[in-house]
Amino acid sequence: MRRHAASPWVALGAPILVLLGSIVSAEPAVTSDAGLCSKYGPRFECGDNIKDSRVCEARGCCWAPAYPVSRTRRVKLPPCFTTNGNKSTYKLVGNTTSGGSLSGVLRQTASTQPELGPDIAQLAASLHLYAPDIVQVKIIDPASSRWEVPASLFGKLPDPARTASKNGNLTFDVESDPFVLSVSRGNTELLHTDAHRFVYKDQYIELTTMVPMEASLYGLAEHTPSRGLRLRRDGLPITLWNRDIGASNADTNLYGSHPFVMVVLPDGTAHGLVLLNSNGMEVSLTVEGITWRAIGGVVDLRVLGGPTPAAVLEQLTRLVGRPHMPPYWSLGFHQCKWGYETIDEVEQVVANYTAAAIPLETMWTDIDYMDGWKDFTVDPVKFPLNRFQAWVEKLHGRGQRWVPIVDPGIKVEPGEAAYDDGIAKDVFLKDVTGQPYIGQVWPGATHYPDFTHPAAQQWWQHHLKEWHDQLPFDGLWIDMNEVANFCTGDVCKVPAEGMKEDSLGANADAFQDNPTICFLECQTAAEALAGKAPNNPRQLKVDDVPYPISNGNNRLALGQNTAAMSASHHDGALQYDTHNLYGVHESLVSYPAMAAITGARPFVLSRSTFLGSGQYAAHWTGDNAATWEDLRWSISAVLNSGLFGVPFAGADICGFMYNTTEELCNRWISAGAFYPFSRDHSGANTESQELYRWPSLAEAGRRALTMRYQLLPYIYSAFHEAHETGAPVARPVFWADARDSTARDADGQFLLGDSVLVSPVLTQGANSVRAYFPRGIWYSMWDPSHVDALAHGVHETLPAPLGHVPLHVHGGTVVAMQQAALTTTEVRNSPLTLVVALAPEEQDLSEGEAWRASARQNLRRFLRRILALAIPHSAPLGLTYRLSWLHEAVQRRVRPAGRSSASGWMFRDDADPLQVPNNRDNFLSFSAVLEPLPRGDSGGGDVAAAGAVTVHFGRGDRTVGNCGGMSWPLLDGLRVLGVHHKVDPASVAVDVGPASQLAPAALKVGISSSFPSSKGNTRSVPASQMEHSAETGVLVVRGLQAPLRCPHALRVSWASSAQSAAS
Repeated sequence: MRRHAASPWVALGAPILVLLGSIVSAEPAVTSDAGLCSKYGPRFECGDNIKDSRVCEARGCCWAPAYPVSRTRRVKLPPCFTTNGNKSTYKLVGNTTSGGSLSGVLRQTASTQPELGPDIAQLAASLHLYAPDIVQVKIIDPASSRWEVPASLFGKLPDPARTASKNGNLTFDVESDPFVLSVSRGNTELLHTDAHRFVYKDQYIELTTMVPMEASLYGLAEHTPSRGLRLRRDGLPITLWNRDIGASNADTNLYGSHPFVMVVLPDGTAHGLVLLNSNGMEVSLTVEGITWRAIGGVVDLRVLGGPTPAAVLEQLTRLVGRPHMPPYWSLGFHQCKWGYETIDEVEQVVANYTAAAIPLETMWTDIDYMDGWKDFTVDPVKFPLNRFQAWVEKLHGRGQRWVPIVDPGIKVEPGEAAYDDGIAKDVFLKDVTGQPYIGQVWPGATHYPDFTHPAAQQWWQHHLKEWHDQLPFDGLWIDMNEVANFCTGDVCKVPAEGMKEDSLGANADAFQDNPTICFLECQTAAEALAGKAPNNPRQLKVDDVPYPISNGNNRLALGQNTAAMSASHHDGALQYDTHNLYGVHESLVSYPAMAAITGARPFVLSRSTFLGSGQYAAHWTGDNAATWEDLRWSISAVLNSGLFGVPFAGADICGFMYNTTEELCNRWISAGAFYPFSRDHSGANTESQELYRWPSLAEAGRRALTMRYQLLPYIYSAFHEAHETGAPVARPVFWADARDSTARDADGQFLLGDSVLVSPVLTQGANSVRAYFPRGIWYSMWDPSHVDALAHGVHETLPAPLGHVPLHVHGGTVVAMQQAALTTTEVRNSPLTLVVALAPEEQDLSEGEAWRASARQNLRRFLRRILALAIPHSAPLGLTYRLSWLHEAVQRRVRPAGRSSASGWMFRDDADPLQVPNNRDNFLSFSAVLEPLPRGDSGGGDVAAAGAVTVHFGRGDRTVGNCGGMSWPLLDGLRVLGVHHKVDPASVAVDVGPASQLAPAALKVGISSSFPSSKGNTRSVPASQMEHSAETGVLVVRGLQAPLRCPHALRVSWASSAQSAAS
């Protein structure tokens, strides 16, 4: 392959490519006598489907057959293409600097690939220090107005100066000729552009940023990643173009577009790159760097300085908007199916869940409930309004909810209120002739709302409200908003014979039987205009673009099965530019509409997303399939959504397409119960898969959902953190330790919040799972076992019979739990229990200690494997748990010689108020300490120690301030993990008083075994309410019934007696 001279980054990467050639590619070198060739550059086909290298090279073109990277990763590219590696450079002139900004003019000095369109010879460039930790690079055509992503999409953003990271120390530098830009954080270069290849044309932009080959990359969705969360640097294009295609199609562009990459370096530091551009795009990742190729818009590149993954997400959501805070009820379990054909069937499903004692919060209805699949209607026969109303009222009376589907397409049917009103208010997209654009979805011929129209908000809200007045739904499910279209064409019309006849006139009921087959008559823009000039000359240019991005991995037309690229909005903007924004615009309109209609915090679920969608909507990963592959892929898909600022995400549990199996559905609910959004959903013509369908499935569902519902206060708090900082709720394993290279590749597990590690079984027939644990100590949430990874991260083979999912809590954290119930309302009113997972504060081990810790870990892994082999697939869960911690008896227990501690917090409000409160008493902070005390010679037994768990109101800067009258449940119990000294039952006490008196920090080595008293507000806990095992290290205190009232703090303390210490 010929290569041009490049920056040191490329020079370093070139020999590495040769060394890795057998892995990255086995293809022959790219050659050409006419110019430079790049195997990974933009391919413009040379000739007509040439498949012979000699013919190709005789034409002076480049030859490099495309190659499949995996069974699912196949991209169709022309093997013979015009030279695509020649220089395209600009020179910076007339630049000025002011404060943290630089601006100047870029003049082209070398041009390339005229087949991609005319170059823009002069550009305006600006570099702006948006905040101490964010740099904006913007390059535009000063002579022509080009499409830019509207700032209004992102709502009211936080003040950059107020929210900037304290670690922000970004600087930028430029070289003038050729123009090269670099951005650094200290000595770490975050951005370095290619000096020889910057292309800026009318309908093509190419920009390359160098990235160290050892860096791990994440992002660039939406696609179903078959090879894990980490992006592969194989050079094949990753396409960003929203598309209605099943999520079971791995490694192709799906419903959303997120031009964002997170870069994690080997030392654990991270930064981000965001190209704020909504036009069709593909991104090529190689061992040298990242090449962005967009077919319109401008360069608006934001460099997010990090330096941690969490900081990158904070910076991203500071730019595009913080995720919304969901209503508490939406964190419960949801049930749906396309194919619930009557109100009787829907009602029976709810009754069956109750009879099976399986939690069910929300019942959903797909398009079955509609009259002729039209929005804002109900089928008068299958879902009669009076029956429907009575059922919804009954559902609400039991504390449950109902969410219906609504599609954007409005049927072309005079007399229908939404249609007539939309025509009157002129709120539909227009075709090239100026008439409302006609597409086809479920109800037949439809118009698509222009959700950017000033009247769209009032129109949409009005018809939602009229419908809500009849049937008070609790949330809104907006589907098909890529936008989907069963036809393809610039101008379409209903045939004279009507929609009920196909083009052959052979079947009068053809449309009803096959609604996804196009029955419209469609034309191109040129055919429809018949020589007339369009309102916007660009409308004739957008269908035949110079560079075809790899839509569907096959260079499909941009307008295939969606609204035409020439369709226009009220302000003249074209779908060519705004297509990827359709879903987020619908979410933006639906969220405030639901807030106004319900008077409560809205819940909106959207299939199509873009940057900023998390402000307004949750997301599900789309139409997956009931396969083991789809189960495995769902983990990375859900994690990806969180990395784009859309943390409220989940996949269809048990699979949407095809019939599921008992084992697959068991495993899927065990994993999916811990998705941020947890819903069982299946497609039409599939067998029902509700959780009560098999006894073993019912047991698995009860078990997993019981734990989810117990964790609701913790999960709700994680959503508050997402709302405040942008942190994902479901997090990649590397979030625990980004320096850990194994964690950066672990994508069959995930963290729920910052404390709980979920390790599901994803393989058919398995009765164990090989899980990875980053550095630390990890306690099982099911039994007294723990995983000792204090020395370094470890793999463990964990028993996992059918119906069980390993869950572990990270040492050093406190997790708030409540009592399980069938609805979230019941859970919310139940007493609290705190799970306190202690961890040594000093984890740096000496060489000898590290060797011994490593030996213990190896022994544990051996025992785990033996136990896994000994446990049959259908072993009773109790037997599994007893065996799973037998190794505790033959290895040294974790007994930190020094102080151990843990901390955590919890957020609580009135469940779904419109405004998220931030009073002091909306937060509880938890802190725990276990402190060795000098007692003299302990006779070789346990070290005498005192411990305490303190609960106080407030968090961070909210530790002081007024109390807002928030009502809190009683604190009923503690489960403290890591207490290996023998607790004196008589020492357990509860104190209530000022936080300053009760803080664990008040404990000093050398004081008596009891903590400072809170002046009389102390009571002892009866020994009958306490259980403790020094062997397992588990201390349980129950029946506390302690009230939590702001501003008072509460402390539970214990100690080992001198007698027990010497025993």
